[in-house]
Amino acid sequence: MAATLDSLLTQVYAVLRDERREFVTEEMVALWLNEAQRDLASRIRELVTEEKTGTVGESTGTYFASDGTTDLAANKVLVPADLTMVRSLIVGGISVVFTDTDVFDPYELAAATPPTTLGRIFGVQTYDNTPTLTGYERFIEVLGNESGDVYTLRYTRAPVQLVDPNDVVEVPVYLETKIVNYARAHAKWQEGEQAQGDSYYALYTENLPAPPRGHILTRPGPFTMTYEGNAFDIDGKHRG
Repeated sequence: MAATLDSLLTQVYAVLRDERREFVTEEMVALWLNEAQRDLASRIRELVTEEKTGTVGESTGTYFASDGTTDLAANKVLVPADLTMVRSLIVGGISVVFTDTDVFDPYELAAATPPTTLGRIFGVQTYDNTPTLTGYERFIEVLGNESGDVYTLRYTRAPVQLVDPNDVVEVPVYLETKIVNYARAHAKWQEGEQAQGDSYYALYTENLPAPPRGHILTRPGPFTMTYEGNAFDIDGKHRG
């Protein structure tokens, strides 16, 4: 049975000297537990997986461009707000091949049909029909399938925040002790017990992959970077 926020709090306080929970408050421990969940999700990318189905362009009626037109979402799939990485996208029964802008744009600008269905993730500012800026959304733009095709999006997401005592933790059972030890480490440091805090943090990180550094892909496939010259470069090569 999955643990709740209340049961995790009990496990953390079992090793603390703060029986009244006044110096190390429950709010502080809950913050550390949620922080641990997010850290685990960054280290283990497929910690929590989801599947979403719909039709391409289904959000057309609610998103507008800055000039008031509604063609913004015609061939787009709205990305869930909690998405951390796309595992796969199938549109009209065809697996979408994710690519970079330098491959995607030539087909789109020429109104040409690519040899297979292409996709790219990007963010846009959204407006209402006033038009007034309403926010920022991430979409997957699809090329090679008509608007209205059914899609299946499989993706990973961050665990839901633990707020209420009965909220159930979403990490697998075998990792529950990990987030407890993460919170214990921070609580011990808060109590001024550096050595014990270090010990609990070592238990937390034991056998975990290292946290990511640098750019993190949100789509399947390799990530490539190309050099672009600037005003101080000649033919794309730096001159010192």
